[in-house]
Amino acid sequence: MKRLNRIGLCVMLAGTIAGIPVQAHHSFPATYFVDQKVEIEGTVVQFLYRNPHSFIHVMAPDKDGVMQRWAVEWGAGGSLASDNITADTLKPGDKVKITGAPARISSDHRLRLQSIERTTDHWKWAGTFGYMSGFARAKNHLCCSWTHLIEGGGKSSVEKLSA
Repeated sequence: MKRLNRIGLCVMLAGTIAGIPVQAHHSFPATYFVDQKVEIEGTVVQFLYRNPHSFIHVMAPDKDGVMQRWAVEWGAGGSLASDNITADTLKPGDKVKITGAPARISSDHRLRLQSIERTTDHWKWAGTFGYMSGFARAKNHLCCSWTHLIEGGGKSSVEKLSA
């Protein structure tokens, strides 16, 4: 009888654990100063559209005016696709203005993207990728969801906007 109780308890415990959502994502605040913003303006060198994170590599000057290759971290390809962003949205040679959270190690020249504008045609995207932390909860971010802040009406999809 005790053995049946133990087996039943194990089955119930396994069922409970299986029903708990797992947060399997790293902490952005560990890599970036999420409460700070940096703006760069430069030329796209490469756009890596992929999961779990896409990257835009941009040649732009640092705060001292020295040209650097910046690695700008964006969302997963799957999430970006829901905003009509494809692997062809950005191309090498595109002129862009990017705002993002700077890396904790400034010599890495990395940003966590918050907004981007292609300056030649004024296409824009802005948003935040939520993460679990006390800071994020205090700022009303939602875990693992995109909040879209598209200029011109707060629409939930990316669109070409004129200046």
